[in-house]
Amino acid sequence: MDSLAGDLKQELKAKETKIIAFDGIYKDLSEIILMAAAGGTTNETLKSIKRLAAKGSVRILGASGEKTLVAIDMVNWGVRQKARMDAQKLLDMYPVETKKIQLDEGTLSAILNGLPAGVGEAVRAELGRVISEKRD
Repeated sequence: MDSLAGDLKQELKAKETKIIAFDGIYKDLSEIILMAAAGGTTNETLKSIKRLAAKGSVRILGASGEKTLVAIDMVNWGVRQKARMDAQKLLDMYPVETKKIQLDEGTLSAILNGLPAGVGEAVRAELGRVISEKRD
């Protein structure tokens, strides 16, 4: 149980690393930000890059040829949302789903006849018992 709780906590804090290749060879992030600004990148994108760089979640992995590889640590929203939903299910925060199925007698007979020998009769007997209890 403790192991599952620990795994769920990790999933609620899930991050992923995106690798982006920039044209050119850069030594630090400030050069990339300056080149992005000069290249006509929107202010919104520049603010996002600066914010990520300030958190230390952007780092240069290296340069090869005419490309520089940059790793960006980001929140993995898909895993976090699934973990949140799993936690809420474990805490019974979702209402129980019930479905009502109505079958005519012919369809029900066909289903019961398709069951292995002995099982169909047992199901018929149980259905008969449940129906008679509902009538009483």
